[in-house]
Amino acid sequence: MIDRSGINPTRYGELPPQMAALCSSNMSMFELGATAAVERSKEAAIHALMLDPLTAAVCSPAEIRDMTLELFAAEKAFLPKYK
Repeated sequence: MIDRSGINPTRYGELPPQMAALCSSNMSMFELGATAAVERSKEAAIHALMLDPLTAAVCSPAEIRDMTLELFAAEKAFLPKYK
């Protein structure tokens, strides 16, 4: 919740196991994305996008890899030192 006191975390209690599993898999995507940024790793970025449910719903793993590498090539000037 956000109010005039600032940002205040809200707790809703324990999630049912199926919801916790879904949240966990989605959070893994964000963790891999952060790893990609910190380590400047194209491979970690590719893996993060492969875990993204929306991307995976419309693209094959090969298409995701190609798309990500194309993006890195197009933005090379802004993404130095990515390996």
